[in-house]
Amino acid sequence: MPQLASMYGTALAPLQARDTQQQPDSCRGCDILRQGGDELAAHLTVTQDNLSDREHELEGVRKELEIMSEIVACKADKALSFLRFRSSERDTISAQTTVLKLNTASPNMVGLSRPKLGNNFQNEEEMRNFEFDTVLYEADDNNDVWHALLPFTASLHIDHSVLLILDGPTSAGKSWTLLNGPDPIFLLVGQKMLRLRSAKRKLYLYALEARTDGIWDAITSGRWEKPCQGYSPRTKRVSVTVVDDAADLRDQISCISSHRKTASTDQNSTSSRSHLFCVLTLAEGPQEDQLAKGTSFFALDLAGNEKYNSNITSEFRSDNAHIMSTRFAMRQYMGTYLAEGRFNSFSGGDDLGYIFRHYLEPGRRQGVHDLKVMFMFHIHNIEAKKDDVLSTLTYSQDVRNTIIGSKRRPRLHQDKRTSISNTPPRHVSTSPDGRPSRTSTRNSSLSNIQMRASPAPTPTRAKRNSSLCNISARTSPTGTHIRSKRQSLSGCALSGSPTPMESKRSSLTHLPMKERSMTGD
Repeated sequence: MPQLASMYGTALAPLQARDTQQQPDSCRGCDILRQGGDELAAHLTVTQDNLSDREHELEGVRKELEIMSEIVACKADKALSFLRFRSSERDTISAQTTVLKLNTASPNMVGLSRPKLGNNFQNEEEMRNFEFDTVLYEADDNNDVWHALLPFTASLHIDHSVLLILDGPTSAGKSWTLLNGPDPIFLLVGQKMLRLRSAKRKLYLYALEARTDGIWDAITSGRWEKPCQGYSPRTKRVSVTVVDDAADLRDQISCISSHRKTASTDQNSTSSRSHLFCVLTLAEGPQEDQLAKGTSFFALDLAGNEKYNSNITSEFRSDNAHIMSTRFAMRQYMGTYLAEGRFNSFSGGDDLGYIFRHYLEPGRRQGVHDLKVMFMFHIHNIEAKKDDVLSTLTYSQDVRNTIIGSKRRPRLHQDKRTSISNTPPRHVSTSPDGRPSRTSTRNSSLSNIQMRASPAPTPTRAKRNSSLCNISARTSPTGTHIRSKRQSLSGCALSGSPTPMESKRSSLTHLPMKERSMTGD
């Protein structure tokens, strides 16, 4: 018992950033969280076909490890961070160019060592340490995970809702921890909430799945209809079920898991290609306003990067870009909430953004109760995707430094470098309700990916970028075609160094005059 109390005391104490290399500037975390998501998604997608390039690969590892390890829990009353290895080896997890080591002096410290870039990089090694509240292993069963989460789940009985985010690459064990493993976390939390029921409050369950082709009800496996004018809160109600006992909850979890597996493909059988949002709520009734006022446990199982073969079609590559873009948009979204205590517009992935707006935010906007956040990052043996390891570790540390920076001095939202605009990016066309359309989001992501693949694109590549920009412009509603096309051209030109697109754009200097004559201005 004293040892258990000591562990909880350590977990609940305010944390400080303990990066052994350097202490980043207080605004650096927000800058990376808000502006680096699309760039990282583009970088990761490009490096899938270029893992043989040693220098490019190590640069990708550095970028990812700089975005995941700064993420969480400087403020223990607000957030906690966990790292789980999909490996039973406690000493080392090694690959060709990357070695992760458990720091024997601190069981919660993970070190990444790799050769330095340079002429003599084979003889030199650099080490960077990342610290979490708890480091777990696949050899540990989910009961160990449950005990690590107790400091937060204990607050469910005092009307504090909890959000658990499972992040990490494909096949790292996120769904295994939440739903599929022995004693899954979702079941353990449900058993605790069943004991908190009263004569007025019952336990309700609902689950939604944001796939690349829309929103699906994860319990009934029914697809939601998507009107031409965008989503409506009354489009279709999510199926809300009453949980009677632990056996009933276990059956519902099996149903959710079986429905989710139907979205996997032959190209990637280990991934469902979807973001799963499961909710357990103690509420007085199943209506939306009653659920918003209840005590809830939200669990978000993010889709990882898609590991496709080299001969995969362009359709699946665009799906991968869309999944990655949504994944990083969620990181930016939660980074703003942790740093500033407010929800901002979801900057990508309109399906997941819709779910957040209608099911995660209402209770918090009404001031019913606070939301505590737990991040659980998963890492596997990194044999195929070493850059994902770096991303996962670095992202956690960035959010950690963001929270520390917000406590040191206030944010200046007038600063364009750190402010978040509610408008979509300039090169993204929008639907009539103001949100980026799915097609334009994917096309703009592909355009950014191709422009960032090399510092000096060839004329052929520049021509392809122009085509993608035009596609993005054509997806805009009638009346905004010319404006979107001009913005798409400027967005492509600004995403890289001077290219043949510059000369092409300079030849269009007379375009505004034509537009004025066409529009009657």
